[in-house]
Amino acid sequence: MSNYWGLFETVAGRLAIPGERLIEVVETPPSFQLPLTPPGCRGVFPFRGQLAVALDSNCYGGKVGDSCGNLVVVCSSDSGMVGLPVRKVVRVTKLENLKFLPVTEGQVDKPDGWLGDIEFDGRNYATIELDRMLESLLRH
Repeated sequence: MSNYWGLFETVAGRLAIPGERLIEVVETPPSFQLPLTPPGCRGVFPFRGQLAVALDSNCYGGKVGDSCGNLVVVCSSDSGMVGLPVRKVVRVTKLENLKFLPVTEGQVDKPDGWLGDIEFDGRNYATIELDRMLESLLRH
């Protein structure tokens, strides 16, 4: 488990991303749609001389067509850089300030790659394993 986490508000709810995956938060860049991209992928965008995959909020609980917000969290994955749309950066904080709530049987309506929730300041944030989420996009 990561020693620190990025906590974000999205159109689909609250999201926690392991700190070692965080690269930078930027204003939403223009993205370019590519043919045959899977659902949940808006296309690609240039970032630091490379291309990053721009995901849509529906890949982690939003609905297709939702307004994604004005920020993108650029993250590293085993497949390269990924941009996740968010509305607000809440905090990047150490794990010792958080309470981890693991997945329990019977929980539904959680995105692929969901590991459980992190509780911070009385609110739950869905924890995402990016590589598992990306793999699920390719299966759809």
